[in-house]
Amino acid sequence: MFSEIRLSNFKSFRGEHKIPLRRLTILVGPNGSGKSSILQIPIICEHSLGQGILQTVSGPLDLGGLSDLYSPPGPLPRIGLTVLESLDLSFLAGDATPVTASAEFDASFGSNPDAGLEIKSKVFNVKYRWQDNTVEPQRYEQDGSYIAFSTSRGLMNSIQISDRGGAKWQDLEKDIQATLSMMGNALKAIRLVPALRGFSAARYVLGQETYNDFAVNTNPTENAVRLATTLTYDNDLRNSVKTVLATLTGVDIDRELIPDKRITVVSRRPSPEAPPKDVVPTNEGFGTNQLIHLVAQTLATPRGGTVLIEEPEIHLHPDAQFKLGRWLGEHVIKADKQLVIATHSERLLVALLWLVRQEVMTPADMVIHYFHLDPKAQTQHHRLDVTHGGLLQGEFKGFFPDPDIPEFTDLLKGLRTSTL
Repeated sequence: MFSEIRLSNFKSFRGEHKIPLRRLTILVGPNGSGKSSILQIPIICEHSLGQGILQTVSGPLDLGGLSDLYSPPGPLPRIGLTVLESLDLSFLAGDATPVTASAEFDASFGSNPDAGLEIKSKVFNVKYRWQDNTVEPQRYEQDGSYIAFSTSRGLMNSIQISDRGGAKWQDLEKDIQATLSMMGNALKAIRLVPALRGFSAARYVLGQETYNDFAVNTNPTENAVRLATTLTYDNDLRNSVKTVLATLTGVDIDRELIPDKRITVVSRRPSPEAPPKDVVPTNEGFGTNQLIHLVAQTLATPRGGTVLIEEPEIHLHPDAQFKLGRWLGEHVIKADKQLVIATHSERLLVALLWLVRQEVMTPADMVIHYFHLDPKAQTQHHRLDVTHGGLLQGEFKGFFPDPDIPEFTDLLKGLRTSTL
């Protein structure tokens, strides 16, 4: 699971910034303050690891070139990620205590990036450098035996062990391999729910296979085809999405096969006084339309994976926003996943804080980061921790209704008068 995102001189971020992550990380702040940039960094790393250069036009991202991400003067932009895992390396450590290992990936932009991947634990530290394809140290020795590290396509995923004869050494090889693959495995389990999502056409050409990653490029239509195809073939996922949507917006969904290998995802709203009518997604409200992608992707992400969500509340009624926040919080705990959410919804945030207050989540499960632009149009951010009562430590203006706003105070007076 990712524990930190790092960036410096990247877009509107000047200087060094460290963004600690929890099981549930919420990014809030005005439009254009840098929230989406934080979501983009894991995607860049995912598509760059093993490539020798940072990829800014790849997969679901098209961020342009270096000149679009960097304003001189100052050092070239850098980005980084940290993964933390608890591993059983007792054979090497000499005791049965699980070892917390970290994998840190850092890279600078440019034609000759200064980049590396470092694995740290109390048992051994290994560091790989992109530029010269070297790993240090090359081996770890113990009691006359050794583990030799090598590289393959930018990953430290090749090892040699001098003695493979015993069961302990076989277990050790598996554990060491898991340690070296920590970053790669975490990046492979990233899923993005972009702001541009949902079905923009009534019908799509049916694909041939199912997927658990729907936003794989910048073309919303191709992403919609992957989603519609998967919901057609995967009955378990479709039924799970139906159950969640019925709770959030009261809408049921199904799929309808059409001749010439075409497919449509239909929605229906149950009514006690009229038979349900199937509605194609383009005739359904935008709220449920975009919600299908969000819910399906969150459910389809493998255990231990990370879901990056842009504005989950778009087009949703305030009551549905609250219900969505509650479902996301409950799901991330039950399914052992990680969510990083950029949002403008105070309803969604209140729902998550309420889950902490109800002890469904603990304060350690959640962290909030507030972003804003200073007078120089540079991003500043500060961290807001959550207490056991679901309250925030620290404050940020402009998110919750402010009683100091004259119009808001006047409206409250009018509401009180009308109820007397």
